[in-house]
Amino acid sequence: MRFSWGLRWLVLLTVLAVIGGAATLGIGHFRHATDRARKSEFRLTDVQSAAYAANAAEWRMIARRRTDPVDSGTFAHSVAAIRTTLEQIAAADAATIPVQQRVSALLQRYDREVAFELAALRNGDVATATTVDARRVDPTFGQINSVLSRAIATTEARRADAERHAILAARVIVISAAIGMLIAIGMFARARRRVDERGFEADHDELTGLLNRRGFFACLGDTIAGRDARVAVLLLDLDGFKEINDTLGHASGDALLRQIGSRLRGALRERDEIARLGGDEFAVLVDAPRTKTGDVGEIGRRVRDTLTAPFEVAGLSLQVRASAGVAVFPEHGTTADELLRLADIAMYQAKHNRTGLAVYHSSVDPRGGRALQLSSELERALGADELVVHYQPKADVHTGAITGVEALVRWQHPERGLLSPDAFVPIAERNGLIRRLTLQVIRTALSQQASWFAEGIDVPLAVNLSIANLLDTDLPRDIATVLDELQVRPGKLKLEITESYLVTDPTVIHSNIDELCSHGVRLALDDFGTGYSSLTHLRRLPIDEIKIDRSFIQDLDTDSDDAAIVQSTIDLAHSLNLTVVAEGVETAVTWDRLRDFGCDEAQGYFLARPMPAQPLTGWLRNRLAAAVLRGSRA
Repeated sequence: MRFSWGLRWLVLLTVLAVIGGAATLGIGHFRHATDRARKSEFRLTDVQSAAYAANAAEWRMIARRRTDPVDSGTFAHSVAAIRTTLEQIAAADAATIPVQQRVSALLQRYDREVAFELAALRNGDVATATTVDARRVDPTFGQINSVLSRAIATTEARRADAERHAILAARVIVISAAIGMLIAIGMFARARRRVDERGFEADHDELTGLLNRRGFFACLGDTIAGRDARVAVLLLDLDGFKEINDTLGHASGDALLRQIGSRLRGALRERDEIARLGGDEFAVLVDAPRTKTGDVGEIGRRVRDTLTAPFEVAGLSLQVRASAGVAVFPEHGTTADELLRLADIAMYQAKHNRTGLAVYHSSVDPRGGRALQLSSELERALGADELVVHYQPKADVHTGAITGVEALVRWQHPERGLLSPDAFVPIAERNGLIRRLTLQVIRTALSQQASWFAEGIDVPLAVNLSIANLLDTDLPRDIATVLDELQVRPGKLKLEITESYLVTDPTVIHSNIDELCSHGVRLALDDFGTGYSSLTHLRRLPIDEIKIDRSFIQDLDTDSDDAAIVQSTIDLAHSLNLTVVAEGVETAVTWDRLRDFGCDEAQGYFLARPMPAQPLTGWLRNRLAAAVLRGSRA
């Protein structure tokens, strides 16, 4: 930005005029203050003289031991003069009002005590008059004289101070030209600096100092413009940051974000860029010409791993988890907007699958061709019996007895084969089909449970609910209807809810949960330990079981931190009379370790993989027969 010389001189002259004018006004003000203080000083001296005159007249009458018309008149005249003069001084100089009020009060008492003294003299009671004079009249006069002496000294100081300020104001006028010149120079330097700062502030986040959304878009656009080399965009979103903010306050949340930004910056190469897009969302630009999609996933894991170490905030050690999505130029997108959108889709896929990291794939894009096709096919599949239910058993880790099965939906697609829930449940949630899908799974699973019961196989059943189900106010009534139709005892159905769902709309969700429990349905908290409010939910929810997330179980044999977390979780749950189930148990060593920890139940590939109803029926019969055989031998 350029400033003309004429504008610069205009600013300079304006500054000089303001300083000179202010100094001139200051001189006038201080001179007026000096005159006012001087007049007050003189008038207060007059008041003090009148007080002495009154006291002298009173003293003479005491000395003569009789009243005297002349001295009485002198006393009354002097007191009236004091009052009048004080009122005049206070009217002209507001600073003396407290003095006027104090002296007036003392003078009223003084006048009253002198009148008492003179009355005693007139009655010939000289002893009383003398006593009143010594004990009451003279001390009161002393107070009046003291107040007036201090007031005179104060006005003298005010006058001297005003005179000094007037001299200083005159000096200000003399040096105003030099000051004005310096100010003008400083103004131009500051204006140029502010232009630079505004450019920085427009592109950077005020809280962390990283690039903001605008700066990241510009940087990404410049990086991919006119080039064919690969560029990766990684979008990182903190899991459960809202709970940290709500619990510790926004100041602590801001402190955490600053620490996270600094740590992420330190984990990247110098040529990479990082930005805070807003809230708890960060973006990373990985400028790596030779980067392949698989390698980008490794970079994403490395970035996430930098958050593994705890953060110290507000005297607490906080463990932060994040979900990351990756999109690559030019394979996935060719514009900055598109790359960020696709990375965002991948990030939410990572959140939904609880994998922590996902690289974009067109199959999970709601705007992609494959996803659109699956969306249209899913409604048909619901009416064509293409959705099948597999079951994974869980067992008592101490006895091996089967304690229940979990129903897991699959899509037997006629062209694409068996699809896992990750491929179609998010589509059902977006398209409003999740209610039909969930009720169909519950009806199928409960029907199978009824068939097993008829064959002498009595196993409780667990079914997962999604966030859309928990927000459905018709859900409790629908489930109660299915239980009644199939004549299944409600206590044999357990609904598993994920902890992170509970913060979405606590009022509706807790109301639905309470109604479900009123029908006799049992409740389990799934993926325990992945959220920030576990203890709160344990205390408030009507649950009787928690399922420790597989992320804490898979490295139980080698990770001492995971082992400590699992052990403390089991102890806590047992203190609350809750059953503990470990998910993802894949080895005998892990199974034995959980038994040593006091875990109640477990499920995973070590026990059995999810399987259709028919092979599971045979598997259950064999387990039951083996259990009976062991019992007979015992």
